[in-house]
Amino acid sequence: KCTGGYRTRLAVSDDLVHYNDIGYILTEHNGWDSVQTGGYAQFIDNVFGGSNEILCINGKYTFAFLGGNKKGYETDPLSMGLAHCTEIESKASYKKVAAPILSGLDKDARRGETLTIYKGDMFIDEQETLGYRYVCAYNAKDESQRESIFLAVSSDAINWKRYGDNAIIPVCNCDESIRINGDPQVVRIDGLYVMLY
Repeated sequence: KCTGGYRTRLAVSDDLVHYNDIGYILTEHNGWDSVQTGGYAQFIDNVFGGSNEILCINGKYTFAFLGGNKKGYETDPLSMGLAHCTEIESKASYKKVAAPILSGLDKDARRGETLTIYKGDMFIDEQETLGYRYVCAYNAKDESQRESIFLAVSSDAINWKRYGDNAIIPVCNCDESIRINGDPQVVRIDGLYVMLY
């Protein structure tokens, strides 16, 4: 049954060529995410040239997703949801957190993120550079339809709060022809955090 929005499937492979389709995951809905559920794994080993393994946090694997209840391609508004599982290859293991962890409707939403929250990249900062162990870089937009990159932080990888007053890579400082600063990915190279976007 087509829902008219993002859905998430899982497939596994031993050789990165031949895949076994596990099926749909993140299928339980909470109203706000009844049509859109575009999921992606979080807390990947981000050492450049490292294992790229999905890291287990507090006994669980973490997946974030774009969630929304309107049909169509990335139809506004979208929020960021969170799900956990104990066994990556078990569809039944995936459990969503009931409410979005970041939404443009939040009272503390900053300029540039009051409409849709897009894809995030959650990673561990062992040094707690920002005062928190867990960091999420994500892109979002407001009614201008231009996307900027923001940060959120967490002490437990479940409850997230916005970090700073503004975007860290704002599109408003760019030429009008630039529409998107998005899809951030943070890697560690020789002790430095490097953001690709």
